[in-house]
Formats: sequence, structure tokens, C-alpha cells
Amino acid sequence: MEDWSDEDRAALATAVCEIFVAGGPVVQHDSILTGQLYYEELMETENEARFHDSTRMKKETFSQLVDLLQTEGGLTGGNVVCAGEKVMILLHSLMGHTNRVSQERWQHSGDTIHASIRDSIDAMMSCRQRFLVTPDFNIPEKILNNPRFFPFFENCIGALDGSHVPAIVSPEFDGVFRNRKQTISQNVLGVCNFDLLFTYVLSGWEGSAHDGKVLHDGVCRGLTLLPGKYYLGDAGYGLSRFVLTPYRGVRYHLKEWARAQQKPRNKEELFNLRHASLRNVVERIFGVTKKQFPILGHMHSYSYSVQCSMVMCAFFMHNWIRLIEGPQKGDDDDDVEVEDSCADVPDFAPGVDARTAKELTQWRDDIATRMWDSYKEYMNNRGKK
Repeated sequence: MEDWSDEDRAALATAVCEIFVAGGPVVQHDSILTGQLYYEELMETENEARFHDSTRMKKETFSQLVDLLQTEGGLTGGNVVCAGEKVMILLHSLMGHTNRVSQERWQHSGDTIHASIRDSIDAMMSCRQRFLVTPDFNIPEKILNNPRFFPFFENCIGALDGSHVPAIVSPEFDGVFRNRKQTISQNVLGVCNFDLLFTYVLSGWEGSAHDGKVLHDGVCRGLTLLPGKYYLGDAGYGLSRFVLTPYRGVRYHLKEWARAQQKPRNKEELFNLRHASLRNVVERIFGVTKKQFPILGHMHSYSYSVQCSMVMCAFFMHNWIRLIEGPQKGDDDDDVEVEDSCADVPDFAPGVDARTAKELTQWRDDIATRMWDSYKEYMNNRGKK
């Protein structure tokens, strides 16, 4: 082309333009299996495993979800995407697929994919209380039926903790969202019962935010606190009337005890061991939900408000599946390491005065003493046999 004249170059350009105009624009989504056809195929398939792999739930569970979001969440379908397909597109995204992958899978534009996700999110948020479980005054069966926990933790109604979910933010906010492990994340508060169900979830706090600060915000935003009842929290929280924490400076990692086959040497070690064993339900529920919905481990480039909503929807879906279908295979695995996050944390929650601090210390000591006395009696009786 170096020897071509200007007239030759102009003629070539004109010819290319004429060919393009004659052929029309290239259609990007030209698969014979449109999003609607793919949705209908999944809804009609008798292959239960395939449907479950595509949605993380049974077909009946999915149908009930769509019905709920339509009747109570205000979700509607359109000429391009029906209500059920919108929900399935959201689930597809929660399983870690990017917008670009979803465009190819569902044969829609990026704008349509995004709009479908937003519509489904808005519907879920409109009926969010249908996805969460309300705690009550009953003694949980996990405590009532286990002499290691009853009657020592009889007033405990669950456990709480913060979990870091990767976040994508503008560079100027990196410092605020960078957590103690030096990754960019949001700090999500999760509160659960011993049936592995969330009772409260709060997303949106930056990764650098302290767990105690996020918890305080949760209390201000409707976290249920029942008189005389409490949650178990790790050493990252201060001791308070509604959060029972372990003793500081005492080992309580479950795997360390198991490997060394050690027996507790005093009431503090016994208390921490059993506290960790009971509290690890919140570690398990985070682990199960992140395994179900990989977007919690690798967030994609949505607006930050959508990222926060995606996190909430993943936790909602965990509850929905378990409420409708019951316990899932592998979600009751007790082999979860309990992390210690007590660095730079006061012994007591903010606002606790000296008198209350003394009462709280006595409260925990009383539980630990009764537990230790019971344990020594058991060991003595076993030694006599």
C-alpha cells in the first residue's frame, strides 16, 4: 500500500464503507439459544442436577422465590426479559459470572443484564424480612441437648462476626477500604442462629472499619436485642450485656486443641474452648455462603451500592434455600478455624462504665466457674470407672 496514490486510498475507503453499509451492523448476540429459550429450557428440564448447578436450588424453590418477588417485591417482566429470567440472571451473577459472560449466556446487552440485576435486587430488598429469621426466647436445641453448653449458655441465641468481602472502589478510597490484611474490602456484619440461618446482615462498611463500630451501627439499624439474651462474639468485640466474648490472652483455637490433644487446665481455657466451639457456627455460615455464591470471594465491577446489595442478596439466598429445602450437604461441617481478631480492642464495649464492667466480668466468671466445676466432676467420675 506504500505505492498507492491518494486516489487509490480514497477509493479503498469508499469501497469498505459501501460494503459495511450494505451488510449492516454486525449482530453481537446471534445465538439460536436466546435468553428466553435458555430460561424455558431450564424450567422444563427434568435434570434436577443441571437446574441445581445453574441456580443453586431446586426448581420448586426457585419458583417460590420468583412468586414471592412478584407478589411482595413488585418484580415485573417485560417484552425482552420475563421476571423469572431476571431472577436467574441475578443468581448467575451471584455465582461469580461477569457482566460480559452473562451477556453471552443470556444473549442480552450489558445494559439489559444490569437492569435485570437491579430489578431483582430491588424486589429482594423490598421483602428482605422474608429472607431473615427472627430470634426468639427459646433455648436453641444445639445448646439444650449438649451438656457441654447447657445450662452454661442457656441464654445465648446466636453468634455474630464481621466478614470481609472484596470491594472495587475508586483509587482515592483505597486507603479507607484497605483492611488489616492490606486488601480492599467491605466489612460485613453477619448474625446467625444455631440452625445456620442469618438473623441479621449489614453490608456497606469499609474494610478498615472496626468490627465493634459496625456492630454499633447494626444495633442502631435494627439488630434484634432480646432482654436477658446475648450473642457470642470473638475477641474482636468488647464484652457487653448482649455480646459474650472469650477471655483475652487465653488460647482457644479449635484446631490447636485437636492437634495437641490437650485438656483445658483452668476455667478460662475451658470457657474459651467451649465458647469457640459454639461460636464457630458464624464462621461456618460465612464459609458455606461464600462457597455457594463465589461473588463474595471475587467481586466484579458494579457500582458500590450494587456491590453491597449483591452481598445482601447472597446471604438472603442462603437463608431461602435452607428454609425451603432444609440443611444442605456439607453445610454442617464443624472443622472451621476460629480467628482471633483482638488487636487494639478494648476489653469492654463503648459506653460501659466501671461498675458495669465489674458486673460483666463477674457474669462471665460465674459461667466459667460453673462450667469448670461440672467438668472436674465429670472427669473425676470417669476416672473412677
